[in-house]
Amino acid sequence: MSRIRLNYLRDQKLRRPDEVMSLALPFLQSASLHSEEDLAILEQLCIASLDVSNLEVAESVVTRLESRFEDSSRVMRLRGMVYEAAQNYPAATELYKNLLEKNPSNVFARKRLYAIKKSQNDNPVEALLSYLDENNADVQAWYELSDLYLGLADWQGAAFALEECVLLDPLSAHLHTMLGECYYTLSNSTSEAVLAKNFTVEPLILLARRHFSEALNLKRGDIRALMGLALASKVSATEDIPQPDTSANVSLVDKLKSGQPIVDEQLVGAKLHEFAALELSKNIKDGKLKNSVDAYMKKGAEEIKIAMANKESKKDV
Repeated sequence: MSRIRLNYLRDQKLRRPDEVMSLALPFLQSASLHSEEDLAILEQLCIASLDVSNLEVAESVVTRLESRFEDSSRVMRLRGMVYEAAQNYPAATELYKNLLEKNPSNVFARKRLYAIKKSQNDNPVEALLSYLDENNADVQAWYELSDLYLGLADWQGAAFALEECVLLDPLSAHLHTMLGECYYTLSNSTSEAVLAKNFTVEPLILLARRHFSEALNLKRGDIRALMGLALASKVSATEDIPQPDTSANVSLVDKLKSGQPIVDEQLVGAKLHEFAALELSKNIKDGKLKNSVDAYMKKGAEEIKIAMANKESKKDV
């Protein structure tokens, strides 16, 4: 029964170290080094023991495996993980570098080298960028990079990394929400026009609004995305949106000639703010929070109404 359960946990990629330890520990000495299934159980036991910080068992497993597979890359990976758990980072680093010399495309070794640099705060951004140079389709690595940039308050770098994430996983509402938050924060910068040139001809606040909207298309009723949409829509409805000074912009006359619609971004912002207010009121269940959000949205609606009235009065003049 133990073998069946361990095999199930491996097949389903379930990480339950306490259960694995109790089931696999009896195999430490009895497992055959000539059986593929027994070797898989020993590897499973080693990783589980590291998860529960039982270095003694992990060392015993790796030592037993090394007695027959001394030059195996798979066993060397386990040895490196034991080094890391023991905080022997120089030995782990040397081992992973040796693995990369044998096979430069060894993704595991590159990831572990990054993890070591991050744990020691040794320029992890540079290490992760080096990994992404060789593995630019790894969405989890791009997400990790965005997290590092956010930790450094580098919103521009985080937005770049999240754009890559969205390209690789366009159906993730969470990624669209995070990217919208980055653009919303960047839109509050005093150098809006400069930042806009670095990304796109579209104003950053409109980019933020668009990504919040896309997040809600993918996950209706998401509170975080709704709040983001409310904030971005309020800005686009009450403030003059700065347009980047670039030749890529299409002039108003050209739009009229081509039949392209002229979008009133202020009106769109007002409608989206109204939508966000209704959805937030429906989806927030906590009474005190609901009252606070409703009051905030009502105040925003009043500001939008004043801004729209001012716009109309300027037209009349």
